[in-house]
Amino acid sequence: MDDTGMQTPGDALSYITPIGESFILFSPPTIYPRAALPNRRWLVAFYGEAPVVVPATCTFGLAALSSCDYADQCYRILFFVTQASPTSTLRGQRKREVTRTRRAVVTVAAKARLHVGWPKGDSQLATVRIQRVNGLLTWTVIFSGFSYYAKATSLTPEYYQALLDHYWRRSGTTLYRPDQLHACCVHYTLRLDSAQFKPTRDQRQTINRFNKFLTGEAYTKEAARLHPRTREQAKKRDSEFDLIERVHEAEYDSLQVPPQPAHVFTVTLEHDDFTEEKYLVYENYQRVVHKEHAADITRRGFRRFLCESPVQRRTVTTADGKEQRLGSFHQCYRLDGKLVAIGVLDLLPHCVSAVYFLYHESIHKYAPGKLGAIREIALAREGGYRYWYPGFYIHTCPKMRYKMDYTPQYILDPETLAWDLMDKRVTGLLDKKQYLSLSKEKPDSPGGGGPKEAAENTTPGDELTGEDPMDEGDADDNDTFLFNIGMPGIMSLDEIRSLDQMDHLKLRIDGSGMLFETGDLVAWQRQDVGSSGCLKAGIAELVAALGPDLLDDLVVDFWNPHL
Repeated sequence: MDDTGMQTPGDALSYITPIGESFILFSPPTIYPRAALPNRRWLVAFYGEAPVVVPATCTFGLAALSSCDYADQCYRILFFVTQASPTSTLRGQRKREVTRTRRAVVTVAAKARLHVGWPKGDSQLATVRIQRVNGLLTWTVIFSGFSYYAKATSLTPEYYQALLDHYWRRSGTTLYRPDQLHACCVHYTLRLDSAQFKPTRDQRQTINRFNKFLTGEAYTKEAARLHPRTREQAKKRDSEFDLIERVHEAEYDSLQVPPQPAHVFTVTLEHDDFTEEKYLVYENYQRVVHKEHAADITRRGFRRFLCESPVQRRTVTTADGKEQRLGSFHQCYRLDGKLVAIGVLDLLPHCVSAVYFLYHESIHKYAPGKLGAIREIALAREGGYRYWYPGFYIHTCPKMRYKMDYTPQYILDPETLAWDLMDKRVTGLLDKKQYLSLSKEKPDSPGGGGPKEAAENTTPGDELTGEDPMDEGDADDNDTFLFNIGMPGIMSLDEIRSLDQMDHLKLRIDGSGMLFETGDLVAWQRQDVGSSGCLKAGIAELVAALGPDLLDDLVVDFWNPHL
C-alpha cells in the first residue's frame, strides 16, 4: 500500500483482462484454432484478402478491433449475421455499409472458411450457410464449441503454472479455457512425468541416428583412438540409455576435440525476443511444412504468437541449491552456425510447457519434432521442472496421436482438476465417449448432474429465423452467458454470490500505478452477477473460469493500452 491506503502493484501479481466470448481471430489462421461460439453476432473485417472474424456482441468487439495492430489495415468492416440482430451501437453508417456490400462478402466468406482462424487440415469448427430471408441474401455461421478467453498483460510463472493446472492455456497474450462438454473437438490437458519417462526403441534410434550425423564416421573412429572409453564405460553405454547424456552427447561443447566433428551443433535457451533469424525459420516452417500461403505468414503474426510472452522471466534457486530459469524462452538449435529449429517454451516452477516447435525444411529427414520433444523432456528432468506439458490433446485428431508416443502421461479431469494416468482403459473410454470426466467413471462417483444437466438447456447452433437480420432491437446474450452454458469445472452462480473475494478483487483502471478493489466501483453494489452484460457479471465469469484459489494474486486489468 502507499501512504493514501491504496494498493500498489507488485511483481508477484498477474494482470488479466476479461474478454469472455468476445474475441478476435487474427491472421495467420494457425494462431487461434479453437475459438468457436454458438449463436453470436459477428463482424468480419478484411485484412488484405483474409477475413478476420470479430464477435460484435457489444462495444467490446469494436473496441478490441479499433485498438488492435491490424486496425489501420482493416479497410472494411462487415457483419456475419446469426440469429441475433445487430446491437444499437453498430447501426447507422455501418448498417448502410453492410447493405451495400453484402452480396460480395457472402461469396468471399463462403470460399474462405480456412482463412478465418482455423488451421488447414483440422476439423471444421464452423459452417457458413447462405440463404435468402425476406428477399435479402443472408448468411449464418454455425459454431460448435465454446472457449472462455482473457488477455494477459503480465503473468508470474507461478500463476501461469496454476492456470495450466486449471485447464487454461495461452496463445501469445491470449488465455483461453475450452469447454470440453460442448466442443466437437474436445481438448484435454496432458502432462508427462520426466522422471518416469523411458524412451522407446524408435526414440532412442532417432537420437542415436542424429548424433551420428552430427559427429560423422571419421570423428567416431578418431575419437575412439584418441579418447578411448574404459571397459566399464563401454559396457554401461551399451546396456543403459542415459537420456540427459545422449541428448547432449553430440553438442559441440560436450565433444572431446580434437578431432573435429562433421558438424557443429549447439542448443541455447534465449529470451523469446523477435529476430529476423528466427522469423526466417518460422516462415519456412509455415510455408513448407504447414503449406500456408505466403501472404498469411507475417512478422507481426510471428511476434504476436511466439514472441513477447506475458510470462515474466527470472532466475530462482531451487531447494538443492541449483539455479533455475523461469519464464518464456526460445530453445534455439543451430547447425554449423545456422538456426535450424526453435522450441518455444514456458519454463514454470513444475513443468516445461511446450508452446510450439518449428524447424527448417533442411533437417526434416532427422525427425526434428521427435528430437525436440525428447530434448524438452530431458530439460524437464535435468532442470528440475519434472513435468512436460505437450499442449492440449484432441483424441479425435490423428495429427495429435503422436503425443501418446511419450509415456507415462497423465490427463487432467475437466471437472475435478485431478490427474489420472493415461492408460489403455482411459484411451478406450476416449474412443467411445465424446466427453470424458474420469471422476464420473469411478465406481463411487455420483455420476450425472453437474454440467451435463445445465448443458441440456442450451441450444447451440440454432437455425436462422425468417426475421430480417437488420431489424432493430437488441438481442439476448444469455445464450452464451458462461453460467448458462454448463461448462465443466467452473464455479456456479451460487458459489460466486457466496464468495467474499468478489468485493475485494484488485483492479487496475488507469496508469497511475494504484490498484483499486471491485467494491470501490460506484455501480458494483447495484449490479448482480447473474445479469448478463453488466460489468459485475463479466468479472464474475472470469472468476468462475479461474476458480477461487487463483484470485489472491490476480489484478483485473482495464487499463493496458496495448490490448
